[in-house]
Amino acid sequence: MIYYLVTKPGDHTFRNNPIIDEPRLRDRFKIVIYQDAFEQRRWRGGTVVFSDIDRLPAAAAMRAAILHERLAQSGAIRLLNHPTRSCRRFGFLRRLKRAGINRHDVFRVDELPTSMSFPVFLRSETEHDGAYTELLHDEATLNREIDRLVGQGTLPQNLLISEYCHTADADGVWRKATGYHIGDTVFQRYLFFGDHWQVKQPRTGNVAAIRDEAAMLDEEEAYATGDTYVPLIREAARIGEFGFGRLDFDIGGGRPEIWEFNTNPVPAVAGFSAQGGRSTRIIPRGWQQLRDALALLDDEAAHAVTVEIEPVARYEDLYRDMLNDVRERANLPPPE
Repeated sequence: MIYYLVTKPGDHTFRNNPIIDEPRLRDRFKIVIYQDAFEQRRWRGGTVVFSDIDRLPAAAAMRAAILHERLAQSGAIRLLNHPTRSCRRFGFLRRLKRAGINRHDVFRVDELPTSMSFPVFLRSETEHDGAYTELLHDEATLNREIDRLVGQGTLPQNLLISEYCHTADADGVWRKATGYHIGDTVFQRYLFFGDHWQVKQPRTGNVAAIRDEAAMLDEEEAYATGDTYVPLIREAARIGEFGFGRLDFDIGGGRPEIWEFNTNPVPAVAGFSAQGGRSTRIIPRGWQQLRDALALLDDEAAHAVTVEIEPVARYEDLYRDMLNDVRERANLPPPE
């Protein structure tokens, strides 16, 4: 059995997605909302994926970490990602910068170091909806945009300042690559092209006026069937302590630039499948690779194993017990 733990706002990725509508996965890939997982006593042997880590509030992350520990103690369930040890976006990008893999750095909105390189843009710490601004070229403009977003209701702690890294080629074409890390399986999947630094679609903007479609198809096919960046995907997952998800990175400027590791990626987008030659040359291979990788997470022999654990207590009770433990260790009297 494959249990896919996800937040309620993020359960649209795999739910009713055609990628899991095949015999090896149809009855063996179970989507479980975290709140339900905390209360679940009986689990079948197999794999549990802790997805959507970016969206987990602190209280839920604490409970998910306890669930992870209890499942790990069973010895019968493989666990991918950790709700508190696996990096969130800020920590992941910081580690990549420190490791010399990325050229750009990220900052919290309450830290504006003199070493920060403009231009920059603002993005979310938790969501996957792209940049919140265009490129900002000075500190005054940055501060105005921060004030605007906070005034509209965005929490400051959910905002990241990201340095911009130019990755377009000499013709002004940007390339966004994706690679999957699914347990022990790692593969390159798609390569998107755009005429803007934010590439969110297979053909973003008016890139067709710059680069011939046949050439883009040839390049994407070579990427999807190759393994040049597999070591990068493995290393990024190791640095971020991930076991499941999709790495998004740009290819250009002579080296890749990583933007995120998505632990709850949308596995198949119908609109992307109908775009010209991609529907025959690119999409089928990508779907098959992902289906094969997911199927490998299931273990037929483990199906006979049933694991029983105690449900995870409510956060309020866990927090009270933690405070009591701290007081006992410090020889403090109990609260009145």
